[in-house]
Amino acid sequence: MNEKKQKDYCFVKEKTKKVPVNRRNLGSKVGLAAFCGAVFTAVCLGIFLTDSAVESKVIKENADVSLGSHTQEQTEKEQSVIRESMSREEYEALETRLYEIGENAGKSVVDIECVTKDTGWFEDTADIGEGSGIIIGDNGSEVLILTEENLISEARKIQVTFNGTETVAARLKAQDENTGLAVICTDKKDISSEIVKEIRQTPVSSVPVQAGDPVVAVGSPDGTVGSVLTGQILTGDQMISLADANYRILTTDLVAPSTGSGVLLNTDGEIAGVITHRYTPAEAESEIAAIPADELEDLLSNLLKGRSVPYLGIHIHAVTEDVAAEYELPAGLYIQSVDWESPAMLAGLQSGDVLVKINDTSIDTEEALTGFLKEAYANQRVTITVERMGRDGTYQKVVCKTSLDTME
Repeated sequence: MNEKKQKDYCFVKEKTKKVPVNRRNLGSKVGLAAFCGAVFTAVCLGIFLTDSAVESKVIKENADVSLGSHTQEQTEKEQSVIRESMSREEYEALETRLYEIGENAGKSVVDIECVTKDTGWFEDTADIGEGSGIIIGDNGSEVLILTEENLISEARKIQVTFNGTETVAARLKAQDENTGLAVICTDKKDISSEIVKEIRQTPVSSVPVQAGDPVVAVGSPDGTVGSVLTGQILTGDQMISLADANYRILTTDLVAPSTGSGVLLNTDGEIAGVITHRYTPAEAESEIAAIPADELEDLLSNLLKGRSVPYLGIHIHAVTEDVAAEYELPAGLYIQSVDWESPAMLAGLQSGDVLVKINDTSIDTEEALTGFLKEAYANQRVTITVERMGRDGTYQKVVCKTSLDTME
């Protein structure tokens, strides 16, 4: 085959004649495909919205239970609120005032040492946990100290050191695993008269704090007992859902390790929040968060009396009038989830139930539930009435019985 014919048969040299495009036919096909896609999307979206409409509406109307993080831009903007409204001299005076509050609060801060493992047969050693607490009460015979539940939960021996000089034995008064708080106490007769005169108790504030308020973190906020940090509240409207209650969470611009603990003080030297790392957003895990003290008043009052509040074990949201009307829901508390092995689970309560009554008490608000539990006691037998949706889509009353327990 000569060179010319060889080139004519080479594949890469072949030319394929293109079929002319039928634009009218192509437009019809594209339109049909777009229409089918839109119908498919609408159907999928409709199914999703129908399944989750009631729950999402209830949650949106009441509280955002997921903690979001604030961006650096938001943080800088929030921090500038105070700084832009104050002169340099005023800002320095505020910082000085905050540190003075922190130093004065040091008389309320104590070192806590817990032995969680007895001395072994052959080794003279023990597991020791260390932390801090703050004095918040004095009942005449005991000094009452607020601390973290996980510090003392497994302790076989607790010691408290006042002013870094005098160490005395302490014991657990009451604890609440739900919030992670505990109160321990020491007998005043075991404390020298000199130390009794020096120590102070820090009052708990009943006034809510707001974004922009300056605060002082004391206790061991940076992981060291006696440390003091100053800053301000960034947000105070985020919510968390705990068993039987929803709480606000305060976020701050205070950066500290997860080993830090203690409380936030306001400019009056009162406890404005209790530091927690349990519910800090993962994206902001190095920033201090706290549960507002004004929302813990009833709980702290019970702990100071040595009384652990019983729990039911449900995560709830109030059914507002708008939601009830739109979705034909009964008035009460919508149960979003039920804790594993809780009294609620043992009673047979389910996600999607609406709690309406405990014994003869109507439960239509969060306050009604917490109020009932505040007056209840461990092992109390209760009758719970809920509204549960049947297969026909209507709600029917279901009566359950269980015994309340304490979360310890």
